[in-house]
Amino acid sequence: MDNRPQTPDDLKEEFHNLGANLKDLLRITWEREERKKVQADVEAGLSELIAALSQVSKELAETPAGQRLRAEAKDLQARVQSSEVQEKVHSELLEALRKVNADLRKLSDRWGNRE
Repeated sequence: MDNRPQTPDDLKEEFHNLGANLKDLLRITWEREERKKVQADVEAGLSELIAALSQVSKELAETPAGQRLRAEAKDLQARVQSSEVQEKVHSELLEALRKVNADLRKLSDRWGNRE
């Protein structure tokens, strides 16, 4: 352990060193071949998943159940776009935001009183 007196510059220097070390570690990790292989595998897997989901979606759309689901989704979309639903969503969102803001003010006041 270093016995010399600690200064604010020492702390600043250590934070600087921490940043530099993290930057180097991230760069080294990013450039590793293992990371590149995992990324390629994930990208290939996601492409296959998207293709499979697209195919299933097309197949489902052609079935009576799929057509019924599509009609129900359109109906839901129409109801969501109606003014009644919009007003209810607006009202509930406003109420939730007011509650969150009140709770944050209480917390801020409580923490402010501690200092």
